[in-house]
Formats: sequence, C-alpha cells, structure tokens
Amino acid sequence: MNKKIGILALIIAIIALPLIFRKEASWVDDADDKLVIITAHTEAIRREFSFAFREWYQERTGRTISLDWRVPGGTPEAVQYIDNMYLNSFRNYWENDLGRPWTHKVQAAFHNSKIVLPEDPADDSVPQAARRAFLDSEVSSGVDVFFGGGTYEIDKQAEKGQLMPLGIVGDNPPKWFTESGMPEILGGNRLWDEEGRWLASDVSSFGIIFNRDVLRELGFEKDPDDWTDLADERVLGLVALADPSKSSSINKIFEVIIEQQMHLRYKELKGLDREEREERAVKEGWERAMLLCQKIAANGRYFGDTSSKSILDVSSGACALGMAIDFYGRFQEENLKERTGGNRFGYIMPKGGSSISPAAIALLRGAPNREVALMFVEFVMTMPGQQLWGLRGGTPGGPQDSTLRCTPIIKTFYNDESIIPYRADPGLNPYENAKAFAHHPEWIEPVFRAFGFIVKTAFVDTHKELVSAWHEILRARKEGRIEDEQEALKVLRDFSRINYDEASGFIEQTLRGGNPLEEIGLHTRLTKHFRKQYKKAEEIARGKRK
Repeated sequence: MNKKIGILALIIAIIALPLIFRKEASWVDDADDKLVIITAHTEAIRREFSFAFREWYQERTGRTISLDWRVPGGTPEAVQYIDNMYLNSFRNYWENDLGRPWTHKVQAAFHNSKIVLPEDPADDSVPQAARRAFLDSEVSSGVDVFFGGGTYEIDKQAEKGQLMPLGIVGDNPPKWFTESGMPEILGGNRLWDEEGRWLASDVSSFGIIFNRDVLRELGFEKDPDDWTDLADERVLGLVALADPSKSSSINKIFEVIIEQQMHLRYKELKGLDREEREERAVKEGWERAMLLCQKIAANGRYFGDTSSKSILDVSSGACALGMAIDFYGRFQEENLKERTGGNRFGYIMPKGGSSISPAAIALLRGAPNREVALMFVEFVMTMPGQQLWGLRGGTPGGPQDSTLRCTPIIKTFYNDESIIPYRADPGLNPYENAKAFAHHPEWIEPVFRAFGFIVKTAFVDTHKELVSAWHEILRARKEGRIEDEQEALKVLRDFSRINYDEASGFIEQTLRGGNPLEEIGLHTRLTKHFRKQYKKAEEIARGKRK
C-alpha cells in the first residue's frame, strides 16, 4: 500500500510541477510581438496591465502583443530566478563564445560590483576579465522587464550589471519622464536610480490587517492603530506573520518598526546635542525595536512563506491581526465588503508608523524584446498605466474588472480633477502621507542587511522555542510566581548578541562580505544561541532555576 501511495504521489508531483513553474501568458501565442516580464505582482495586477497594455500597444503600433508573465513567487524568488538565468547564460557565453575555462573565480566575479577594472583590458586579471566581459555583453536572462519589488532588490540587480539604462537621465530624457512631475526623492527614498536603470512605478505603504469580530471577542474596544497592538497579550497565538526572508514587503515592515522606535526615542531625548541625541536614539531605539519584534513574534501563530496567507487567515477569523502591504489590505477590505456586506476585515496604516516604499520597474540586460520593453515602461509611467493603480474597476481609464487599490507615483494623477470621481482612494496622496513618517536612511543604513537576518535567526527560525518560553512565562505570572517570571524575562530579553553595535559591526560586515559559508556559519551560531537562551528562559519560568 505504501509503495502504491508513493508511486501515486510521484505521478501527481510530475503532473503538478509544470503548473507550479508555469509561464503565464495573457494573449494568443501567434501575436505579432512578445514581452517577457518577471514579477511578484498579484494575478489581478497582471491581468489588468495585460488588458490595458495590449490595447495601448495596438493603438500605437497597429500590432498585437503577447505578454509572458514569469511568476516564480515573491521578490526574493524572482531575484534568484534572474540571478540563475544570468549565471547559466554567462557561463555559456564565456565557455562557448569566448572559449575560456569556467572556474569558481569567474563565477564569483562576473556580477561582483566590487571588482575595479583597470583602464587597459590587457591588465585584467581573470576575475576582472570576467566582470568586463559580462558588462560588455548582451548576455540575456530571457526576460525583458523586472516589474515590482523593492528598490533594495532592484539596486542589487543594478550593481551586478543585470539592469540597463532606461534613457531617462542625461541631456535628452524622454518627454513622458520630464512631464511626469515625479521628484527624485520622496520620504527619504529615491524614486529612480542615479544612472537611470530603474524607476519607481508606484509606491506602497504598510499597515495592520485585523478581524473586528475576533478583536471584539477578545475585549478590544477599538480598532488597532499601532504596531504595539500586535504585541498585546490578548492576541497570543492569533497574530499571522510571514517570514521576512521570503517576503520583501514583510521585511520592509520590520524595518519600519525599527526605524519608528528610533524616532520615538529621539523625540524623548531632549536637551542633548544633536550628535549625542542621534547616537543614543539609534542604539536605544534599536533595543526597543528588538523587544517589540520579539513580543510580536511570541504572539505569532506562525511565520508563513507568503504574506497572502496572513490575509486569508485574518479574513476567516483564524487569526486576529497581521501585517500587510497597503494594496493587499485595501483590496481584501473592499473585496469582503462587496461579497458579504460586512466590515469584519479591516486595514489601517499606523500613524507615524508606515513609510513610503517605492516599487520599481527596470529593463534587464540582453532583453530579447528591448524596444517593446521600453514601450511597456512608458505605458506604466504615463497616465494610461498610472490610472490602473488608482482608479476603481470599470471606470473610464481605470481597470476593466478589479480595483487594484495601489498608489500611483506621478503627481499628474493627483492634480487631475477630472478623475477624482473615479479614484478608489480619493484621500490618498503619497506626497502628503510621506510627511507622517520620519525616514532617516542614515540611521538604518549601518544595519540594513543585518536587521532582516537578525529577525530571521532570533525570532523566525527559533519561533517554536520562543513561543514555548513565552507561554511558560505567562503561566508563571498567572500563578503568582513573580520571581520566576522576572528572571525568565531577563534571560528571554537578553539581546547582547544582537545589540546595535553587534548588528552594525560584525553581523553587518559578515553579510556584506559576500562569503556564503561565513554567512551560514553566523546564522547557525546565532540560531543555536537563541534556541538555548529561550529554552533556558522556559526552564526558569517553570521554576527550575539553578
């Protein structure tokens, strides 16, 4: 029987694999032209942009077009897909076109932005020759456009040399770019690359998703309005979370939580000179943020692989609270209202606790359909594309069916009075909302890589042990064993291995070093450390102090 089940499972897997890794086409295969796009955008966004761009393109060119969407998962999976495609493509170019042997040095060097090239190629070492060959090549990933994803991921692609200039900077920028009214900086975030290799196609913010019915049963008299609500002990085991290493939006939320705590501490530290005030605010705010993140994680029911799971579980009432990017939250809020007529599901941006985060669009090196790709970028960045983000479905110039509830980036959208009646969120304006969050890139930059890694090692991969310890601590409190509770809390909240100095020093340096073995080793050591620490806290809370 087991053998038959195993064979059946194998057959199902073989059938399912092509579906899991499918290429999603939105038009006929015999179209005149083709465009290949990699994205983590939702099915509704892909569908609406396919409809609208197909019509726009045919009006412009008189030709039909097929859009081939590649959807490997979230942004991290999209980045990995592109990296692997360039690795394979460049290896083929290096060995077969250039006739040179493939080595580990070549593999490590061809997309390494830290390699400095001499003026004369004759002076190149092998790593330098590999880097130069890649930058001078038209090596292709087979994909034209990277659509969506945070600017950190896109910046890394640009540094590797896997993005190409869009022609938006310089003496002759395209007409649509100069008239867009889009500033270079918004809320402390760049809206385009200095070399013009990517643009912000829209912006997002972040907030809390919640189930009113569940919260009322738990004794909440009002809707949540701050990240600390996710740390409330009444929602123990009812917070839906996603792994930040697998979701760029969730990773951004943890960054926002950290920076908000730094800013709050800065406001408290009065009477100090600016330098001392900032130094203390950053370090002490980091410590507070680690405590808040730990509390939220301890309340977590799970750390899922996708942020969409949180949306579903909060909608159904399986969880009370969760984190989400704005368009997911707003879309589901409207979707459930239309379907059920109720308002049990809600989304809110914490005041002063949600930054503006650009989502990028970029042209990939060796794009097989370069001219079509540039036309797609133009479409997205001008009013025909921008209106898809922010107008209601079925309205003039808006999406055909789905209201996407996303935030356009060009000012023209917000200055056009004729479309106000059709806007999905008339009060939403990123140029005003950006003022509510004090973004200080210089505060977070020293720990930019470290904070996601720390959340992963200290709270995600050790979640089981953290939750067990937290339950025992609450039990000790309930039973009146105050000494056990306090001693256990002291152990649980020992962040000496991940304080700001450690995070900005050894941890950040290791992650920036680019050595996978060192990174894996650090991850293993920190994970073991916190598992042991949480188990010790659990034993103390049980009254087994030595």
